[in-house]
Amino acid sequence: TIYGNDSNFHLYAGSGVITSCTVTFVTTFINPPVCNVTQQTGTAVATVASSTPTTLVISGATITSNRFAVHCEEPIDL
Repeated sequence: TIYGNDSNFHLYAGSGVITSCTVTFVTTFINPPVCNVTQQTGTAVATVASSTPTTLVISGATITSNRFAVHCEEPIDL
């Protein structure tokens, strides 16, 4: 379950054996966004496995029944 928007949202991983989750953005980013995942409940450690302008994949050894705060933003071209 996801609450929020493309830039800031909470991800609640469900039950069962879950090792990854793919999030599809409502609005396409111009470039793959830079995203940070912060664990809020549980003991799972999750990381950003990959991101594209349309999706984000979060993975971990097991992310079952954990809540994560996710922040994504468009990279800045310098």
